[in-house]
Amino acid sequence: MSLQASLPGADTCPLEYAWFNSAAHGTLTGGGSQPDSFTSTNPVATYEAAEGSPGSDAVDVRFTAMPPDGGSPVTVGRACADVDVGERPMQAGVLHVVFDGSGTWQYNTIPGSGCHGSGSVDMTWHAVFDVPLVDLPFAFNRTLFGAGWARGPSPGTTVTGTSTYDDGVRSCAGPIEFHPRFPGMDPVDDAPSPHVAIVHPERFDGENVLLGFSTFGGVDYYTCNRGVLLADTEPNTHQPPPGYPAYGGFISWTEPVPISLSEWAGQPPHSRVIPVNGNATGSTRCTNATAQWQGTITLSTSP
Repeated sequence: MSLQASLPGADTCPLEYAWFNSAAHGTLTGGGSQPDSFTSTNPVATYEAAEGSPGSDAVDVRFTAMPPDGGSPVTVGRACADVDVGERPMQAGVLHVVFDGSGTWQYNTIPGSGCHGSGSVDMTWHAVFDVPLVDLPFAFNRTLFGAGWARGPSPGTTVTGTSTYDDGVRSCAGPIEFHPRFPGMDPVDDAPSPHVAIVHPERFDGENVLLGFSTFGGVDYYTCNRGVLLADTEPNTHQPPPGYPAYGGFISWTEPVPISLSEWAGQPPHSRVIPVNGNATGSTRCTNATAQWQGTITLSTSP
């Protein structure tokens, strides 16, 4: 809050203001370099309550003026007040995201393409992410082979499902398989999927950010017997909000979810649930594919 000192009848006099704060429950700043005890020519000071610290602080300001004859400063007035501080919620520096979803996809090779194979997947995922609300987009890492700013999942993430695969030579029916993209993967720069990614980080304006989330496990999940990389089977171009160019991708990414930082950073703990779904068809040189999925994205903060 802003505190303003005024001395009736002294509007035309150059004054200095000596501020003091008991500083038990908050900090007072103004024109001086030292908080809570400083002298300034500015009659306005700012009091910032500490997090989770109810109580009251005594704030004192003394008015001093220079005599016309150039002598020592003279105290010409004083004001004091108690600033009552209610309990302030802790700052929320991390957005907790839970993406619960399920879906199916199937694909078949295009006759005459020279390719062979067909497959299907029935999957469920519970993807947990902790998204920093500061230092964006640099709090994300350049992953996905340098293609974007992304982060891997947090503990508690599960991806399960069954799959089939048949290319005329190999066939299987069984659980989906997790295979990191290459051995010895750096856990920071190339976190395993599923991912949360910043869509068009160059458009981040300091307040609004677009987040995309992996579906079907992302780039590290395959059909049984490592037959088909799930993320490669449904090419699709998402339609972004007005003003943003389309971004090429797959049905294995959600449509971008807009996040306003001021809704979450430094606000009381709260949550919001966003229903999401996808239904698309796509083709590669070799295959036709269809995919359907549905779920919810739950955003929340806590002290």
